[in-house]
Amino acid sequence: MLSRRWAVFLVGVGVWTWVIWPRFALAIWNDPRAWSSRTVGEGAPSAFFWVHALLIGAEGAGLEAILRRLPPTLRHVYMVLAVMLGWLLLRSATLGDARIFARALIGANGPVVPTGLTFGYDVWLTLAAGAIGCAPLSPMVRRWTVAIDALIVSALMASLASLLFTWRGVRMVVNPVIRFWRGSPDAAGRP
Repeated sequence: MLSRRWAVFLVGVGVWTWVIWPRFALAIWNDPRAWSSRTVGEGAPSAFFWVHALLIGAEGAGLEAILRRLPPTLRHVYMVLAVMLGWLLLRSATLGDARIFARALIGANGPVVPTGLTFGYDVWLTLAAGAIGCAPLSPMVRRWTVAIDALIVSALMASLASLLFTWRGVRMVVNPVIRFWRGSPDAAGRP
């Protein structure tokens, strides 16, 4: 049972979360980053404005209550897509730029210079490690505590990422040296 003080505190926090949104919206409106001209209220709204407007609108529409009813896997997929969309919008100066950027990310724009796939096995391994690392692993390892699970997963991801990035770094340094050595007159046996 909650004490009266805790109940008053929690009601106050609940009221605060509803009261803060109009102030948050006003702060975003008055932020120069929200406008393409960097002058408040002038020019087209920037991606900074639209990301925050989307957040305010989703919160006001009760999106959290809807998400709580979804299975954990779908909530995780929603979270990953929301973060990706947010970064896409924040990375772009305008919504038109965001659309072009999104098309490029999914391969809808043709390449400027025709190229083949340049991904080696190390890049695919890194992508697979990232996909596994961002998956909700806790249902598969219920016998461990959350702290041990997080420690092991983070240690494995850090180790694998360090190993793969070291491998790529060594290849980036050694390959030009080998190409230079093979092309030098001394390597060919010429004076």
